[in-house]
Amino acid sequence: MTFFVLALFSYFPTLETRAEKKKTTKPTATQSKPSKKMTENHPFGAGPFIGEPIGINAKYWFSDNPIGIQGFIGYDFSESALALFADGLYHIKDVTEMTFPWENGKLNLYGGLGIKFSFPTKPRVVIRIPLGINGLYSGQDWDFFAELVPGIRVSPTAGGNVDAGLGLRYYFQ
Repeated sequence: MTFFVLALFSYFPTLETRAEKKKTTKPTATQSKPSKKMTENHPFGAGPFIGEPIGINAKYWFSDNPIGIQGFIGYDFSESALALFADGLYHIKDVTEMTFPWENGKLNLYGGLGIKFSFPTKPRVVIRIPLGINGLYSGQDWDFFAELVPGIRVSPTAGGNVDAGLGLRYYFQ
């Protein structure tokens, strides 16, 4: 898992903080504002989630505000079972600008609250607290994300739970 996170961040050649961004007066030809496709015209996206658990993740943005929901269906290796979860997310938008050789974009932070169900011999219920980063690219129909999710298992016995992973989502028109 550490390898995937390091590989993801090795592709960030330039990160510009909000304070540095304010110093620039006008965008140059190579700078561009991120598309609002995910939040206005194409609010629904889906794609792979690789980590613990592994499966398909979907996200819906509510208009142009920082609220979204995500859902998941896949396989939980730690419990050898089908897993489903749903989270409500609040995004801190435009934390930094990213400059890649192929495109510019923005990086968001997010946190939220959700619930996970898994179905080994006895169904398990976990209260999730997702924390993550979400990269949006200018003029593109996709994004990437990484998240760490501590949780509290409430059924069938009390205990802790941690999920983590990386993913991509394509936003449908």
